[in-house]
Amino acid sequence: MQLAPIQNLLSKYKEYIQTSEYENLYKWEAIKNFQDNWNMEAENFHEMFDKCLQCSNEVFWKKPLWFPKETMLAFIKYDPELLMGMFEMLFDEQKPVLNRMDIFQFHCDEILIQFQRHHDKKLSQHFHSNFEILSCYLALRFPETYAVYEAKAFAKFLEIVKAKSSAGQNERERFFKLCNTISKVIARDEELIEIHQSLLTEKHFTKNNLMLAQDFISFAAL
Repeated sequence: MQLAPIQNLLSKYKEYIQTSEYENLYKWEAIKNFQDNWNMEAENFHEMFDKCLQCSNEVFWKKPLWFPKETMLAFIKYDPELLMGMFEMLFDEQKPVLNRMDIFQFHCDEILIQFQRHHDKKLSQHFHSNFEILSCYLALRFPETYAVYEAKAFAKFLEIVKAKSSAGQNERERFFKLCNTISKVIARDEELIEIHQSLLTEKHFTKNNLMLAQDFISFAAL
């Protein structure tokens, strides 16, 4: 990976976040809201989960023809105890993250079959088969360790910094490692950090997180 193109893009990114075109603060809003509302001891898991995934821009969990939050709420309503256990497992940092994601996806496949058989045959997929929504859950729960994955942005960024792409499961772990590396590079730019912090308000998450690295990668891929 070459640092020269990264430094060049960081200068442009610094300018970009100071313009009216920059509208990505919802990312830190999403983290703050999730952190404020996530509670495995909540009496109503369905209601709690719904509150956790709310902010001014819902693109992390809702896009045209892609609505994993809505589907997950239906699954939780169908079998709340099972889903509580699945999220408890997904957020167990004592276990390898790739294994946790694979197991979570497997259970989603199983629940979909049951749901179609007993509740709604029209539901054709659960929208949790790709890395994006699972990385979102992890990034909102552990923002200092994980970031939201965007396949096209990640692939484009690898091209820009002339890094070799990888396939299969390693791609997921590689993305998290890349975000950690980029975060360390960004941290050296005190002016950039200060500018971005000045944009945040009480409704945004301000503690250590990888979202700025994720946001930069998305910007670089434009």
